[in-house]
Amino acid sequence: MSSSAVRIPLHALRTTDPLSLGRHRVHARLGSGGMGVVYLADGPLGQVAIKVVRMELADNPDFRTRFQREVQACFRVGGTCTARLLDFDLTVDQPWLATEFLDAPTLAGHVDAHGALPEAAQLLLGGGLAEALVSIHAAGLIHRDLKPSNVIWTSHGPKVIDFGIAAARDTQPLTVTGTLVGTPGWLSPEQVSTGTIGTASDVFAWAGLVCYAATGEPPFGKGTIEATTYRIMNEEPRVDYNRVAPPLRDLMRQALSRDPQARPTAEQLRTEVLGRTIDSPGYSPAPGLADQLTRLLERGPDGSTLPDGPPATPPGTAPERISRPPVPARRTRWPHRRRLLVAALAAVLVAAAAVATVTVLTADRGSADRGSADNSFTTTGPWRLNVVDQINGQDDGCTIALRESTTGIPVTLPAQIYGDKTFQIHQTGRFQWEATVGCRLSALPGSGTATLPFIQDQSGDTDAFAAPASGRVAVEVKDFSGNSECDFRLHDAATGQTVDVNTATPDGATRILETNGWPQVYLTDSSCRVKLSAAP
Repeated sequence: MSSSAVRIPLHALRTTDPLSLGRHRVHARLGSGGMGVVYLADGPLGQVAIKVVRMELADNPDFRTRFQREVQACFRVGGTCTARLLDFDLTVDQPWLATEFLDAPTLAGHVDAHGALPEAAQLLLGGGLAEALVSIHAAGLIHRDLKPSNVIWTSHGPKVIDFGIAAARDTQPLTVTGTLVGTPGWLSPEQVSTGTIGTASDVFAWAGLVCYAATGEPPFGKGTIEATTYRIMNEEPRVDYNRVAPPLRDLMRQALSRDPQARPTAEQLRTEVLGRTIDSPGYSPAPGLADQLTRLLERGPDGSTLPDGPPATPPGTAPERISRPPVPARRTRWPHRRRLLVAALAAVLVAAAAVATVTVLTADRGSADRGSADNSFTTTGPWRLNVVDQINGQDDGCTIALRESTTGIPVTLPAQIYGDKTFQIHQTGRFQWEATVGCRLSALPGSGTATLPFIQDQSGDTDAFAAPASGRVAVEVKDFSGNSECDFRLHDAATGQTVDVNTATPDGATRILETNGWPQVYLTDSSCRVKLSAAP
């Protein structure tokens, strides 16, 4: 972390522990924006950037409803050029979401420090941004605020961040009526004139970013909001095309059209950048650039990286941030042969897990029925925590404090647990727990041997199961148990990372969750009786 990071003030988070958000320990304040404040934190998913929503927005019920839908859509954004959404909590006073933290400068920071990008790096940027927009638009989202500070410039190419004001294409914007959404200088003409938002607005911003990277200046200059928006609506873009890589010039002109219908789509941009780089007559790209672009835009499960990307941030340069946790990148679509490889790998992992979990738990005191800090055990693999509420009379539920002894990192559990529930835990190490008197706890091996289809009759998380070859899990509600809706979260069994989310209502009780390449997954407690099966 750079010396410029500000220590977090211990106020206004409105959480039980002001130094933690969910299972993440907060270390520093990274910045703030229109939606809220961003903090640097770490925990079981590695380093993350957590955005806490502003209270005035959090107190708006309509905002919360739409925000939940859009967070669910964000989990479906795949590809190699977007920062992944890893975790969130929409139930607290101030909702928050956590994304991977990339330890690299923003495009703005890089251009400020090193000047405009050379032609090869421009092509890498143009192709990477197009890939990111393809992923975002495929998930039904529009970024709406694509600008240099929302692009991280890594050694492997660009990563688009901050879906804080990303809008689902079939919903109204998450903003107050009468406000301008986005950043002046990077808005499309239709955003300025009517507030209309579409995928073409992101394409317009793509052109502005490429212009900025190539020349060091945005296409409509700088200045006041009034001056900038006037130029966007009435003047031609100020672009020195001689400084733009030749294969990008025509694409930039098309993308800067005032008519949204005349702009190419993100898919067309991605295809054209790669095609023009390889095939442009009389143009000789940097050696190996075509291979770099091909690998950057490849959507396979191998997590391949680029050997010769843009220069790394020099020592001592303060990054404007975000780092990749030690888990593989998400993907949304794979070739058939790769699906077979993953299915085979999943079968091997399930078989291995069935053997390994015989000795996974070493209990000092593996179960307890009273609160005690001495209740502890050691585990070397994923496991399951069984909680039995045995309180007689007025039952306020079981309150449990569970944490890994060496690091002190808490394991996130519901605030109050009623009845008999079992939770899937991916963290390993030596654990200690405290529980309400009358609550019995026991640690069980997390075998991961469940097979689809099966019905989840018991309360709590399902056992881990191998992802189906289709990569899609159908969740059918058998009993809403008095609830008006059921929230589903699919998690990776090895890391606990949220893989996909969805919500079922009585008018449509079956929902599809995508495993997105993770070989073993489990469904968290939904408070509903459900049947899980492989979807086509």
